[in-house]
Amino acid sequence: MKTHEYTSPMKSLLIASLCFSLFTLFFSFNTLAQDKHALIIAIGEYPEDSDWPDISSENDVPLIQEALVKQGFKNEFISVLKSKNAKKSRILQELDGLNRRVKNGDIVVVHISSHGQQIMDDNGDELDGYDEAIVAYGAPAHYDPKYQGENHLRDEELGKALRDIQKKLGSK
Repeated sequence: MKTHEYTSPMKSLLIASLCFSLFTLFFSFNTLAQDKHALIIAIGEYPEDSDWPDISSENDVPLIQEALVKQGFKNEFISVLKSKNAKKSRILQELDGLNRRVKNGDIVVVHISSHGQQIMDDNGDELDGYDEAIVAYGAPAHYDPKYQGENHLRDEELGKALRDIQKKLGSK
């Protein structure tokens, strides 16, 4: 006849504590290799000839940086583009650089503070005929027949860059 061993509450607590400690240790080792990256884009000053009024986007930068640091982001992994440095080509370069730096399991935050605008759809994928766009530095407020949206960051371009980063980060 088999007898069941009685497990005391103290022994159960010890086993649970040990399991929790092992889980925490495992989780800590997994997150030690995890880096946190951020890209802050703040376009508050626009060229006069663009007809965009200046906005207070650059005021967001220290607030976002402080919030990120409180969440464990290191300053060396936080990139900032402000106004004149935030032309469309530079934004795309920074997003591409971010994609090259990250690895599976990392955390990425991209914060954009700027004007936004609908511009003529350039590939026929929008039901309303307009792409949504970030108004990068140098993008005009009004259309000129010669202008094709080349200075605006279209939703498809931003979406592709973010999906590429997301794929590299993985599902977790």
